[in-house]
Amino acid sequence: MINLIARMSEVEFDSEMSYKHRDADQGSLDSIEHDLMALKQNTTYFSGTNTSEEVNRGSKMSKLYQLAGLIYFERVLKRNPDSIRVARWSGEAFDLLRELVICERPFPLFFIACEAHTETQRELILSILERTHNRPNQRRLYAIQAMIESMWVQHDLISDSNTEGRVYVDTLNAIMSSNELLPTLA
Repeated sequence: MINLIARMSEVEFDSEMSYKHRDADQGSLDSIEHDLMALKQNTTYFSGTNTSEEVNRGSKMSKLYQLAGLIYFERVLKRNPDSIRVARWSGEAFDLLRELVICERPFPLFFIACEAHTETQRELILSILERTHNRPNQRRLYAIQAMIESMWVQHDLISDSNTEGRVYVDTLNAIMSSNELLPTLA
């Protein structure tokens, strides 16, 4: 998954990009999308030393990474604001999050939380963050929580004003650049 995230970060995508350049990147985008869709976690190495509960949790976390990667791909690289696929993927992700006690992984938590548009979804994210914060060595998620809450505020402002002017990527860039130190999403 880390390799796919790195490949996604290498794709240059600019709203002013020419169609010729977009066509050149289309093959790369298609390849990344295919690899994201086909991603499967090999849990055989887990089963030798871990309990079935730990193997199950590892599988759920792997699926969360895949779903978050797909959401990121669709929203950021394809810039598709009203994707039915994103709605399906975020629905799957929220179902998985309901099954977890904590989620200490910032990448899936952040990009899935950015899709929380209902109070129920936001309460789920906040409760997972609270339980995760209470675990030892999980203090790094405070910056992620602040970014999530900022994203929610921006989403609500955009929804309330009915303006099409700001898109997901612009909002994401504003949230990321507003931090003195960019929190790690790894």
